[in-house]
Amino acid sequence: FWLPAWLGFNTTYLIAIGASIIIGVIALIINQKVTSEQFDKDTIKHDDTKRKNNAVIDVSLNAPNLVTAAIFSGVLALALEVLWTRMFQQVLQNSVYTFSIILVIFLTALATGSLVARLLTKLNRPPWVILAILMTLAGIGSLSTPFAFIELTNGMRYLGAGEQWSTYLFSVFTGAVLVLFLPAVAVGSIFPYLLRIAENSGDAGKVLGRLSAINTAGAIAGSLLAGFVLLSLLGLWTSILIVVLAYFLLAMWISSSSSRWLGIVPMLGLASALTIANPSDFPGVRLKNSEQMLASWESKDGYVAVINRDESLRIKINNFYSLGSSGASEHEQNQTLIPLMPHPKPEKLFYLGMGTGITAGAGLRLPSKEITVTELIPDVITAGAEFFNDFAFGLFTDERARVMARDGRNELRGNTNKYDAILADLFIPWRAGVGNVYSLEHYTTARDRLHSGGIYVQWIPLYQVTGNEFWIIARTFLKAFPQVQVWRGDFYAKKPILALVGSVDAAPLNLDAIVSNGIHLSRRSDLDPLAYLGLTLPYYMGNLSESNEIVPTGPIHTDNKPIIEYQAPISHRNARAGKAQWFIGSEYIEFIDKLHEATPPDQNPYLSQVDSISQQFVHAGYNYHKSAVLKSQGDNQQARVLFDNFMRLMPVPLDFKTQAEEDTLVSE
Repeated sequence: FWLPAWLGFNTTYLIAIGASIIIGVIALIINQKVTSEQFDKDTIKHDDTKRKNNAVIDVSLNAPNLVTAAIFSGVLALALEVLWTRMFQQVLQNSVYTFSIILVIFLTALATGSLVARLLTKLNRPPWVILAILMTLAGIGSLSTPFAFIELTNGMRYLGAGEQWSTYLFSVFTGAVLVLFLPAVAVGSIFPYLLRIAENSGDAGKVLGRLSAINTAGAIAGSLLAGFVLLSLLGLWTSILIVVLAYFLLAMWISSSSSRWLGIVPMLGLASALTIANPSDFPGVRLKNSEQMLASWESKDGYVAVINRDESLRIKINNFYSLGSSGASEHEQNQTLIPLMPHPKPEKLFYLGMGTGITAGAGLRLPSKEITVTELIPDVITAGAEFFNDFAFGLFTDERARVMARDGRNELRGNTNKYDAILADLFIPWRAGVGNVYSLEHYTTARDRLHSGGIYVQWIPLYQVTGNEFWIIARTFLKAFPQVQVWRGDFYAKKPILALVGSVDAAPLNLDAIVSNGIHLSRRSDLDPLAYLGLTLPYYMGNLSESNEIVPTGPIHTDNKPIIEYQAPISHRNARAGKAQWFIGSEYIEFIDKLHEATPPDQNPYLSQVDSISQQFVHAGYNYHKSAVLKSQGDNQQARVLFDNFMRLMPVPLDFKTQAEEDTLVSE
């Protein structure tokens, strides 16, 4: 929760290593103080306890029941941790904090289970009877978790929606405790109980060490089995059912060697799990009234669904996270076309993240020769190829394109290929792991993978970041790229996006490239070149590398100190609760004002080859966007003044002017 953000990962690792060393030294010091007489007294006392304890059994490492119980307690416990984490992924923010909460609760429950095991060894009961009961309770508890989860989340609705950071954490912690804690205590008591009864063997150290090794091997196998096999083959709910059945079967097997009557309860549990309490039919994604499921896939990477909402197709991951839609096709194409229109040779392109594929597919409309697209989740590629190929201009069938199920950052680091442009998708910074693509190390790698004149495009969803995150990203980007231009992706007032376009070369904007690419897009050469400039230059915002005075001082984001990874989730929850502001509205107006004033078109080196008429298009875009934002805030008078400025600066057809006036600037 704190140390990596405060001290960085390297120092945090050193603290953990140092703590382990200190514990070892303390153990050595204690050992030096223990005399042989004290050791003999402790041994005699321990032997007396063994004689008084009716639970003492003659057990050896080769006892099949003990070995089997040790192995499967590890397999099933860690399988459940993986499955329960995936279960809560459907309804949580899925930041570094929410994953930590699930882990903390699981570990706390295991520790509590070990205390329970210690108490159980004092009971005057045969150990295999107690072990059978614990297995049965673990099965019942595990079976209850899907039902408790669905009830708690009211059918997989977002947990803690609308709550600020502190209350959101409390809601997540409370909800996870209610669903997981008692079942995890039952699960966590099994192996410690085995160790307590096994320590009464003749060679306790050897037996306990080997049992621990067997249990650890089982835990590794269980996590791999659940994460890489069961989820892909059977899905979440059926995988949990398999674990539940395994606990009941183990309880029945153990009961057969002690008491047949004891096996009735796990037998009834097994029958219930297969019939009336079977969770395998639970839904994988919650649909709204206007949504229709077209297809779905479930694997180790998550739950992927293609949804039809109001005649618009969209890809949804893990119940809430949307990757775009066919209804926003033009908007998604612009994420390629806007930054690449001024590029003289956009031939070799690289995309980090695919989404629906529409953005990358737009690259095929330009004179590109090779497009590489990386996407983390293979099922997203499958969904895109099946439902979005036409929207993506044949991205999945065009021989110029190569779509790979790989991590884009690692793909760039792992080869020395050079590209004319590298484009990063709209990554939500508060999601766990996403901070890696905003780090200085990643930007430096990407910079080194650019051809001469190449650009790196970082799209930022301003409606998902506060000013703090935006300026951290901007400072980090400026640290890696000597030249940084800012382009808007739209003229929206409430959900704007912008691109930081970085390069090494200080080449000015190429008007001929815009016209050439425009002709290639439109397949027409008879249009006035001003038409292509008028459709492109209003999106240009300013030269950030020449406007350093507007960038506040502060930290940058690195792999070692991933401040965005830890700060963005807090900002996200507070903004959703109205306790903080996204980088839109007044704060956004202040930014575009300062940027426009710091590098006005007639003083901007990047626009040094742009004539005065074309510079008006940049002013027009500034006036239009600011007008839209002011209108959304209720300042209609100033919005009208700016809109009139836009109309004066923008040589557009009359019917467009009339339509624009009727639509009052922008329709979101």
